Amino acid sequence: ARVVLCHMSPSGADLAYQSALLRRGAWLQYDMIGMEVFYADQGVQCPSDEENAVHVARLVEHGFGGQVLLSHDIFLKSLLRRHGGPGYAHILQFFVPRLRRHGLHDTAIDTLLVQNPRRLFVKEK
Repeated sequence: ARVVLCHMSPSGADLAYQSALLRRGAWLQYDMIGMEVFYADQGVQCPSDEENAVHVARLVEHGFGGQVLLSHDIFLKSLLRRHGGPGYAHILQFFVPRLRRHGLHDTAIDTLLVQNPRRLFVKEK
């Protein structure tokens, strides 16, 4: 109930895989939002925000919205807005409108951004 699997964006197209993890009770964290980075040494491109939004919306549509976490992976100076990166406001400013465009309403967005982290990190008394 408290297992969070991070960096799930790259496997977002594999609904069967992610659904199997969710059915086992794990949380999936899409934590590469806004990070459209190409790792040349590995030949790997991070998924785009559009791809992430499609995959998150599909998980919500399949009833798994209560186990999905959203975040960005700001770990380099170049990812800060002042240095040309997406910055910390990216999810609220740019990603939430994408989720709305893919059919998510305020209740689902509140679940992803507020309720899920609260349930995961706040111990019930």
